[in-house]
Amino acid sequence: MIFLNSFEKSLKKLIWQESWLYKSYSLFRYDIPLFVSEKPDLVLLGAMSERMQVKVMDRLWLYRDRIKELIDQGAFFLITGNAFDLFGEGIEKEDGSFLKGLGIYPFIAKENLRSRHNSLVLGRFENFDIVGFKTQFTQLYPKTDLPYWLKMERGTGYQVGASYEGIHQKHFYGTNCVGPLLIMNPHFTLYLLNELGIEISELPYMDAMLDAYYKRLQEFRNPKIINHP
Repeated sequence: MIFLNSFEKSLKKLIWQESWLYKSYSLFRYDIPLFVSEKPDLVLLGAMSERMQVKVMDRLWLYRDRIKELIDQGAFFLITGNAFDLFGEGIEKEDGSFLKGLGIYPFIAKENLRSRHNSLVLGRFENFDIVGFKTQFTQLYPKTDLPYWLKMERGTGYQVGASYEGIHQKHFYGTNCVGPLLIMNPHFTLYLLNELGIEISELPYMDAMLDAYYKRLQEFRNPKIINHP
């Protein structure tokens, strides 16, 4: 596996086995990442500051063709928070500048630093109800229909009022939802691990996670719970 940020900690707490090996990679070292020469089991990239987005994009751009090749080959990616913005055509910055993205998917992110968007997310993927949160300065505007990840029941999709959220293509999962996404959605986490070939029937702390999941599901469906916007 290759981990590109602190997602590593939550995943290791959930599924770590002593026999497993992993490669942790910093985008800001000068060594060549593992995914350039090998096909990783899983690439994880999560939320970051807006300044860090610029630095990460500079590094990821060096490997754009390889990232696209891996997605086409069915490698597993889990990209969350504003890291997902980097996989589109770019980010229209509030100051009028444009941060060029990887251009793998046809959408534009529009930034408004004067208004942070915060909302709960309740959507459907396959046979799973997915719960999560959003906290971001961008809204996404697809240029064409995307292979969405979630069909929204409540909360904000690509932008306020949109019916769909994220991207699911082969084994690429991209979403603006923030963590702890895996801990909040134990059914989806088991599904993802089984897709990876990790055959386990339950996660550590499964009872506690399921109890929290069903309580949160009930709360998110309660019309008295105010969602913003």
